[in-house]
Amino acid sequence: EHSHTQSCANLLLRGFQCLYAPGPAPECNGAPMGLYYDSAWHGVASREGFTDTGCRTADFGNACYNDHHYHFSYFVVSAAVLVKLKPEFALNTPFVSFVDTLIRDTANPSVQDSHFPQFRSFDW
Repeated sequence: EHSHTQSCANLLLRGFQCLYAPGPAPECNGAPMGLYYDSAWHGVASREGFTDTGCRTADFGNACYNDHHYHFSYFVVSAAVLVKLKPEFALNTPFVSFVDTLIRDTANPSVQDSHFPQFRSFDW
Protein backbone atom coordinates (compact mmCIF):
# COMPACT_ATOMS: atom_id res chain seq x y z
CA GLU A 1 0.00 0.00 0.00
CA HIS A 2 2.82 2.42 0.87
CA SER A 3 4.40 1.88 -2.56
CA HIS A 4 1.11 2.85 -4.24
CA THR A 5 0.86 6.12 -2.32
CA GLN A 6 4.50 6.92 -3.10
CA SER A 7 3.85 6.16 -6.79
CA CYS A 8 0.97 8.62 -6.64
CA ALA A 9 3.20 11.18 -4.91
CA ASN A 10 5.89 10.75 -7.56
CA LEU A 11 3.33 11.27 -10.31
CA LEU A 12 2.11 14.47 -8.63
CA LEU A 13 5.69 15.63 -8.21
CA ARG A 14 6.53 15.12 -11.89
CA GLY A 15 3.35 16.96 -12.88
CA PHE A 16 4.16 19.93 -10.69
CA GLN A 17 7.74 20.05 -11.89
CA CYS A 18 6.49 20.22 -15.47
CA LEU A 19 4.48 23.30 -14.46
CA TYR A 20 6.97 25.29 -12.38
CA ALA A 21 10.29 23.99 -13.74
CA PRO A 22 9.69 22.46 -17.15
CA GLY A 23 12.66 20.92 -18.80
CA PRO A 24 13.52 18.69 -21.69
CA ALA A 25 12.34 15.62 -19.76
CA PRO A 26 10.10 13.39 -21.90
CA GLU A 27 7.43 13.27 -19.20
CA CYS A 28 6.82 17.00 -19.74
CA ASN A 29 5.98 16.51 -23.42
CA GLY A 30 2.39 17.55 -23.89
CA ALA A 31 2.26 19.32 -20.51
CA PRO A 32 0.54 22.71 -20.36
CA MET A 33 2.70 25.59 -21.54
CA GLY A 34 2.70 27.02 -18.04
CA LEU A 35 1.77 30.36 -16.58
CA TYR A 36 3.10 33.88 -16.93
CA TYR A 37 2.79 36.97 -14.76
CA ASP A 38 0.52 39.56 -16.35
CA SER A 39 1.72 42.98 -15.21
CA ALA A 40 -1.33 44.75 -16.68
CA TRP A 41 -3.88 42.79 -14.60
CA HIS A 42 -1.49 41.78 -11.81
CA GLY A 43 -2.04 38.06 -11.93
CA VAL A 44 -0.91 34.78 -13.40
CA ALA A 45 -2.55 33.41 -16.48
CA SER A 46 -2.08 30.51 -18.82
CA ARG A 47 0.27 30.85 -21.76
CA GLU A 48 -2.28 28.76 -23.64
CA GLY A 49 -4.62 31.20 -25.29
CA PHE A 50 -2.48 34.26 -24.68
CA THR A 51 -3.75 35.88 -27.85
CA ASP A 52 -6.77 38.00 -28.64
CA THR A 53 -8.38 35.11 -30.49
CA GLY A 54 -7.47 32.22 -28.19
CA CYS A 55 -8.16 33.83 -24.85
CA ARG A 56 -11.73 32.62 -24.57
CA THR A 57 -11.29 29.12 -25.89
CA ALA A 58 -7.86 27.77 -24.91
CA ASP A 59 -7.43 26.42 -21.39
CA PHE A 60 -11.05 27.24 -20.53
CA GLY A 61 -10.43 30.98 -20.80
CA ASN A 62 -7.69 31.02 -18.16
CA ALA A 63 -5.76 33.75 -20.00
CA CYS A 64 -8.92 35.90 -19.66
CA TYR A 65 -8.96 35.28 -15.90
CA ASN A 66 -11.94 32.98 -16.18
CA ASP A 67 -12.52 30.84 -13.06
CA HIS A 68 -8.99 30.99 -11.66
CA HIS A 69 -10.39 30.27 -8.21
CA TYR A 70 -11.92 27.09 -9.58
CA HIS A 71 -9.13 25.87 -11.86
CA PHE A 72 -6.21 26.70 -9.56
CA SER A 73 -7.94 25.01 -6.63
CA TYR A 74 -7.21 21.63 -8.24
CA PHE A 75 -3.49 22.42 -8.09
CA VAL A 76 -3.66 23.74 -4.52
CA VAL A 77 -5.47 20.61 -3.27
CA SER A 78 -3.07 18.38 -5.22
CA ALA A 79 -0.15 20.24 -3.65
CA ALA A 80 -1.59 19.57 -0.19
CA VAL A 81 -1.84 15.87 -1.04
CA LEU A 82 1.75 15.86 -2.27
CA VAL A 83 3.00 17.49 0.94
CA LYS A 84 1.00 14.99 3.00
CA LEU A 85 2.65 12.10 1.13
CA LYS A 86 6.10 13.71 0.86
CA PRO A 87 6.42 16.20 3.74
CA GLU A 88 9.85 17.36 2.57
CA PHE A 89 8.11 19.32 -0.21
CA ALA A 90 6.77 21.75 2.38
CA LEU A 91 10.36 23.06 2.35
CA ASN A 92 10.88 22.97 -1.43
CA THR A 93 11.07 26.67 -2.30
CA PRO A 94 10.18 26.50 -6.04
CA PHE A 95 7.20 24.23 -5.32
CA VAL A 96 5.92 26.33 -2.40
CA SER A 97 6.41 29.54 -4.37
CA PHE A 98 4.40 28.15 -7.29
CA VAL A 99 1.51 27.11 -5.04
CA ASP A 100 1.60 30.39 -3.08
CA THR A 101 1.42 32.28 -6.37
CA LEU A 102 -1.74 30.43 -7.35
CA ILE A 103 -3.30 31.24 -3.98
CA ARG A 104 -2.25 34.89 -4.15
CA ASP A 105 -3.76 35.17 -7.63
CA THR A 106 -7.19 34.05 -6.48
CA ALA A 107 -7.56 34.82 -2.78
CA ASN A 108 -4.86 37.28 -1.80
CA PRO A 109 -5.83 38.73 1.59
CA SER A 110 -3.16 41.45 1.62
CA VAL A 111 -3.91 44.97 0.51
CA GLN A 112 -0.14 45.58 0.68
CA ASP A 113 0.75 42.99 -2.01
CA SER A 114 1.73 45.04 -5.07
CA HIS A 115 1.80 41.98 -7.37
CA PHE A 116 -1.78 40.73 -6.90
CA PRO A 117 -5.10 42.44 -6.12
CA GLN A 118 -6.80 41.74 -2.84
CA PHE A 119 -9.52 39.08 -3.18
CA ARG A 120 -9.66 39.04 -7.00
CA SER A 121 -12.34 36.35 -7.11
CA PHE A 122 -14.71 37.83 -4.56
CA ASP A 123 -17.67 40.05 -5.36
CA TRP A 124 -18.42 41.80 -2.13
